Amino acid sequence: MNLAQAISLREEMRIYQLRIYHLRTGSATEAYGKIWADQVESLREYGVETHGIFTSPSKHNAIIALVSYSEAIAPHIAAILDAICSVCQTDMSGFDAGQIIRGDDLLLQPLPISQLH
Repeated sequence: MNLAQAISLREEMRIYQLRIYHLRTGSATEAYGKIWADQVESLREYGVETHGIFTSPSKHNAIIALVSYSEAIAPHIAAILDAICSVCQTDMSGFDAGQIIRGDDLLLQPLPISQLH
């Protein structure tokens, strides 16, 4: 899928996802949060909207991002995120990717009363 196709599909039904990145240290968490924030525009170009970037007192050393994307690009989301990550490598200069222990994701479905759809 190319950029133009992703843009044309992003207005359709949205899928919401929590992306949780577990990091080794607090300083790595802070640094990775800044890297993620720097990628918001790149993600948007591919139809992935970032609704917020969080940390959690119950999940120490984790960056949690709430994102959404078109139902139509869902089959391609892994490839899109991989493409963004390869672009993001330049923004990660000085960051040891070995500080990322793992990444988890959780698909979310908004209730009809939700403000997000």
